[in-house]
Amino acid sequence: MTQPVFTKATRKRAKARVAIDGPSGSGKTWTALEAATALADGGKIAGIDTEHGSMSLYSDDFNFDVFELKTFSPQNYIDAIEAAEKAGYAVIVIDSLSHAWEGEGGALEMVDNIAAKSQSKNSYFAWRDVTPVHRRLVDAMLQSPCHIIATMRSKTEYVIETTSNGKQVPRKIGMAPIQRAGMEYEFTIVGDMDLDHKIVISKSRCKTLADKVEMKPGQKFWGILHDWLNSGTAAPAPTPTIIMSPTTSTPTSTQGAVGGDYLSEAHVFGDLKPTTPAVTTPTPKPKVAKPPAPEPEKSGNGNGNKPSDKLRQAWVRLVQGAESIKVDVQPWPAGISAEDAANRFESVLKVMLQRAEEIVKVVHDGSLPEQLYQGLGDLTGNAKTAEYNKRVISLAGQYFKEGKVELENA
Repeated sequence: MTQPVFTKATRKRAKARVAIDGPSGSGKTWTALEAATALADGGKIAGIDTEHGSMSLYSDDFNFDVFELKTFSPQNYIDAIEAAEKAGYAVIVIDSLSHAWEGEGGALEMVDNIAAKSQSKNSYFAWRDVTPVHRRLVDAMLQSPCHIIATMRSKTEYVIETTSNGKQVPRKIGMAPIQRAGMEYEFTIVGDMDLDHKIVISKSRCKTLADKVEMKPGQKFWGILHDWLNSGTAAPAPTPTIIMSPTTSTPTSTQGAVGGDYLSEAHVFGDLKPTTPAVTTPTPKPKVAKPPAPEPEKSGNGNGNKPSDKLRQAWVRLVQGAESIKVDVQPWPAGISAEDAANRFESVLKVMLQRAEEIVKVVHDGSLPEQLYQGLGDLTGNAKTAEYNKRVISLAGQYFKEGKVELENA
């Protein structure tokens, strides 16, 4: 393995990766075109329309070209994206990405068709063929030289609210976006819209937009993102990324690693215990570098309250997980404040997650296995995050215990 060389981190100019989700009627298409106009800098905008010409209804208000998809295989999306890139468009609006999942010819239908043709009729194994195709669509969006704006439909649910005059009335709200679990983690910006045309930025790497709430967000709002994307240093030409396979010492080259928080790498379907091909000679076990111990957070300006028992118990579990993946954690300091304890917990957890994913990806040839995401779509918010964290750290610890990965310089 080539010795890693670290350089000073600098933010590079980048292309937007924006997801806008919401129920029908929330204004996703209009908002996406507002964002596209702000990001285009006078360049051309391409629209990939899956809604039977609905984007063209806004052609009096926005200047863009459109291609209407009739069937929604992920490959059809990839072909449209590549055609837009070759034609020199500055921004690609995908309206909507949900059809690639549950539309005609989409991933779910592909799985059903493959399962129906198999002897077992088991859709579980059909994902072996469909997951790589879906992942290529994700990669096509993330690696595109164009700005990408994708809308996603949200599952809808009705809640009962009491009006000012005391009457109870139903109101439709958007829930999780209709796409593969974890898809929202792939984007730079994620905005959730409601039927009042209000957007809430639920995920942002642009700190100026983080947690922003805006009614009918227009070009001025999206101009914040435009300015941030262009404020970094010029990005160098992409170079191949070297990934060491766990079953061979020969490095393989992949183009430009793409990312997003902790759920960003390739989703490759397979057992959590990957099978090892038959070989005639022993192959070296993959190794990972020994990580530095995470630094404790400096003392904040807390109110001096003592940490809760719940946080102390969580710290015990965190230490156990850290030990399983060979991360050194300093002991809990005596007299630490509740605020400092919470900061310390988050700091260590972040290091552990990065460490755990590194270990899992080494074993899975640069990928995260699909099982890490199964069932997460049924959870929301902190529950989803906590469940994923538990899974990936547990799996990484299992690989160390089973000897599937070794620690360098341990």
